Amino acid sequence: MAKSSTPSYVVTRRIYVEPWQAEVINRKMDLGNRMYNNAVRHYKPIVEALRQDVWFAHCLGEWKKLPDDSPAKKAYSDEISVCMEAYGLREYDIHAYMGAGKQVSYPTGLGINIVQKLGTALYKSVNKSVFSGTEIHFRKYGTTNSMEDKAAGSGIIYKPLTDTVGFAKMKLRLKPIRAADTYLQEAMRGRIKYCRIVREAFHGGYRYFLQIIMKGRAPEKITIGTGSGGLDPGVSTMTLTGDFGVDFYILAEGVEKYERMVRDAATRYERRRRLANPQNYNSDGTIKKDTKTFKKHWKHTKGMDRALMELKAAYRKKASFIKNSHGYLTNRIVETYSLVVKEPMEYAALAKRAKNLAMQEKASEVKKKDGIFKTVHKYKRRKRFGSSIGRRSPAAFIKQLESKELRYGGLIYDVNASVYRASQYDHAADDYTKYSLSDRVKEVGGHLVQRDAYSGFLLWNSDGMDHPDRDKCIQRFPQFLEMQEKAIFDAMANGDPTGNFGLKDFLAANVGQKPA
Repeated sequence: MAKSSTPSYVVTRRIYVEPWQAEVINRKMDLGNRMYNNAVRHYKPIVEALRQDVWFAHCLGEWKKLPDDSPAKKAYSDEISVCMEAYGLREYDIHAYMGAGKQVSYPTGLGINIVQKLGTALYKSVNKSVFSGTEIHFRKYGTTNSMEDKAAGSGIIYKPLTDTVGFAKMKLRLKPIRAADTYLQEAMRGRIKYCRIVREAFHGGYRYFLQIIMKGRAPEKITIGTGSGGLDPGVSTMTLTGDFGVDFYILAEGVEKYERMVRDAATRYERRRRLANPQNYNSDGTIKKDTKTFKKHWKHTKGMDRALMELKAAYRKKASFIKNSHGYLTNRIVETYSLVVKEPMEYAALAKRAKNLAMQEKASEVKKKDGIFKTVHKYKRRKRFGSSIGRRSPAAFIKQLESKELRYGGLIYDVNASVYRASQYDHAADDYTKYSLSDRVKEVGGHLVQRDAYSGFLLWNSDGMDHPDRDKCIQRFPQFLEMQEKAIFDAMANGDPTGNFGLKDFLAANVGQKPA
């Protein structure tokens, strides 16, 4: 299915359910989980057969080599589409297969539109697998936590007159809207596209929510600012330099509390699972291979189920905290800046482990068992930024900021990073110098500058997408140094928990010290 060309927003309402209604919803979601996995089992060998197709492999290889603006790339893309059609891997082919399966095995289980939405989710996985070579994954039992329809008048139906939702011949009550909640009252006046039922884990069990997808734009909560600035995106931090100063934002500050909550809940669950299923573990503590994927081999106790719900609830709290934290920061930026220039970041690539092993250039001394020290060159770590990206969710922050800037009439755009090279440019020397990632400060025109803040400064003074405006940089540099001084004082007062600001380098050089 093609993506909607009209803007939309989501209104979320709590559903109050009776125990028997919750059981029905859970059964429907588990049924959707089984139907999805049955389709995955069917399409896995078909995708593998497509990969072995000589003509398809040739077209895909040539398609990957060509630049996006090449006319030949479109021709190869068309050939790839023909191959996928021949193997029955179009979106509508998957819809037809899952619809036929519903009629044979589950004629009254789920509505056809809900089944087709499951097919759309599978098509996205198939498409990603075809183009990137990844595997199509099964869904674990109990991990399908939402169902959605394709139209407002079928399957999951919101009834405004009674403020209820109809689903599976049930009438589900919604939490009333508070009289003081004027935003939600205004948001509910929109035209409904379709509805979605979502369940979320809490300590006491699942709670259920109705998500109403409305046509149009959501009511405005904030007013856009008038300033312009340059944003240097990082993994754990975002640095914005602009008309109103240098701001050094720590993403999801305080998320460590929720990470501990997740870690403790995971430990409790694993302990209880091992106590209940000692037969499924090897002597070294690893899980036996033949029991990994079969639910029937595992005994589920009430304590295990409670611990699992606590673990899911911990993940939900962490995700909610990160989303709310990003929302607060993006609102502050949008309320201040209507124009943001930034460098693009490939966070998915940064999260992957390095492919090749390589020796460190620096020699290290290691102590042998006999007490003798030996000089060796250790291997470089293959780990990169996966943990930090999982902890801070920087890509979600960037996506939310871009969405809000455009929604409120602002402008945010990327420069050409390979040409612009904001982290390497020195406007005083008009030259480029490569620095190590561990270098948090550098010298420009005889002054010590924070690298990320200075990169934001260069982006703020951009001359299009390829180069900074050197004349503007020279004119505004004294203003930048004053703004950086204030940022250093703020860092001294609040600390540098991520270590990314380089505060110790400034203190060592007596930069930012107030005169006696």
